[in-house]
Amino acid sequence: MCTHLQQVSKILLSKTGVTSSSDDSSPTRFDINAMKQLSEEIIVARFVAEAMGKVEARTEAELAAQVIIGSKDKEISRLQDRIQYYEAMIHEMSQNNLESMEVARRHRERRRGQRKWLWRCVGMSIAIGASVIAYSYAPHHHQSLENVNDTHPEAS
Repeated sequence: MCTHLQQVSKILLSKTGVTSSSDDSSPTRFDINAMKQLSEEIIVARFVAEAMGKVEARTEAELAAQVIIGSKDKEISRLQDRIQYYEAMIHEMSQNNLESMEVARRHRERRRGQRKWLWRCVGMSIAIGASVIAYSYAPHHHQSLENVNDTHPEAS
């Protein structure tokens, strides 16, 4: 077990740049200060690695968010264009409705005027017919003058 610990410590120490001063044959005596330094360096390395991992994760998240934001901006732009198109269509349709309502109003007024004219003609026809009928039943002065002329041939 002791040799295994020696091998692991040599590997770890060689990676950090610290070398042991002992022989391979003699049991290794560890310097407490070197071990403290090694443990502090490992702790610092872990903190740095965690911080770098967090920064890298945040950067990746920001890039993904930028891609999503870019696609959402394009979609917003497309939807704004559609809204503008629909507003233009609604305005045009409103204008068409106003024009068709105006045409329909004029058509109703023209038909109303035609009906008034028709009923006036009917009324005038009835009035003229009634006056003709009344005239036919009324005594005529014309006949009386002809009778007077027939009785007095000298006047002619």
